[in-house]
Amino acid sequence: MIQVRWLGTAGIEFSYQGRVWLIDPFFTRPGKFASLFGRVRSNELICDQYLSATPGKIEAIFVGHSHLDHALDVPYIAKKTGASVFGGKSMQTLMRIHGIPDQMRVVAQGDKIDLSNGFRMEIYESRHGRAFFGKVPFPGEIDASATIPLKASQYKHGTVFIFVFHWQDLSFGHLGSAELIESNLSGAVARILFLCAAGRQFTDHFVVRAMKVFNPSVVAPIHFDDFSVPIKQPLVRLPGVNLEGMIREIRAASASVKVITPDIMSPMPLEI
Repeated sequence: MIQVRWLGTAGIEFSYQGRVWLIDPFFTRPGKFASLFGRVRSNELICDQYLSATPGKIEAIFVGHSHLDHALDVPYIAKKTGASVFGGKSMQTLMRIHGIPDQMRVVAQGDKIDLSNGFRMEIYESRHGRAFFGKVPFPGEIDASATIPLKASQYKHGTVFIFVFHWQDLSFGHLGSAELIESNLSGAVARILFLCAAGRQFTDHFVVRAMKVFNPSVVAPIHFDDFSVPIKQPLVRLPGVNLEGMIREIRAASASVKVITPDIMSPMPLEI
């Protein structure tokens, strides 16, 4: 059976028979001061600790957008493992300036990526939700002339994607930002939905809209943890995330839905 783990923030790990596929892996968590005032690099020791315990070979990494908390560690992980990376043009810029452009594939609305063991990823273009002070943080594309290390503010979000990961009769939807474009999601279904909690209060009827589009049987909120807190420390929720309120919204939208509050690095109980 496929195993799924939440990696913290918007990160998800799928593993099956010695193969691993990642979405938005982020382990470095540089802290508020470093993010606000300094330039940031992957913490190679922390990334290596994750890689040493990975349940198989990482085949592919999918990047929902190129903000720091989704993209910072991807080039290092890709370089260490040889994994292919799928994302937008800003992610392509990051891969190029890290010296591994050949491992990058730019994707677009409607793409379907066939993977090993019968897995498939579907790509849907979306938009980034609002966050601090009701504004979209760091919009635009990463400067093609940028040099590493970058400041956190240089990690522009670029193109934003929703992913739907298919295997046999299971489908997993991943919304790493609290927004969606319904017209881009025609025909999309997800029996299990990973739903961004951060900033959802700034998007009108986000939970109801996502539930209507995907009609899931299981929902797992993600991106509710304070990603300035080191990943080895106990989880701290983002200020104002109101996870309990989000769960009430999910259950109000579907009385039969199962809601899972995941634990970082622990397998999710996804029996449906």
